[in-house]
Amino acid sequence: SLKAAYQFSLEYFFDLIKKIMNTPSSDHEGVEGRSDTLCSSLLKHTVSCIGKSLFKEDRLAFIFHILHGMMPEPWGVAWEYLLGHSISMGFSDEMLPAWVPQDRKYAYAKLQECVPAIFERNNFESDEWRSWAEAIDPSLTLPKSSVLNSVENLLLIHSIR
Repeated sequence: SLKAAYQFSLEYFFDLIKKIMNTPSSDHEGVEGRSDTLCSSLLKHTVSCIGKSLFKEDRLAFIFHILHGMMPEPWGVAWEYLLGHSISMGFSDEMLPAWVPQDRKYAYAKLQECVPAIFERNNFESDEWRSWAEAIDPSLTLPKSSVLNSVENLLLIHSIR
């Protein structure tokens, strides 16, 4: 759960909306184009402004909540996994790739149990996954053989970092 300190006033959001509404538009945009531009800009500014005020350890959870609110369909059991509502039945270290950090083995095994489709479509024993796990920013260096959608990619990063 997010910390109670993260409470933003309604006035804060009104000011943000006013700022977005006052941005100039191009004449050839049209009503629907302007609406799409405003919505996109509001989302970008909201995530940016609020994200800057969060502790680093809470930023990923914030993004997950935003994504789930906007696109609930692709999450399925993955959302239950993120909320910690799924229970792992235990695991053996032999079942896990050697590159999984020791302190993340439980999270990786839990993901493997809760969202097995990720592991059925990818060979996590390959060297390219080891390189990916050791990368400074794994979201930018996804292996070429990867068969992950964006939600699965976030879940995998969450389980090993």
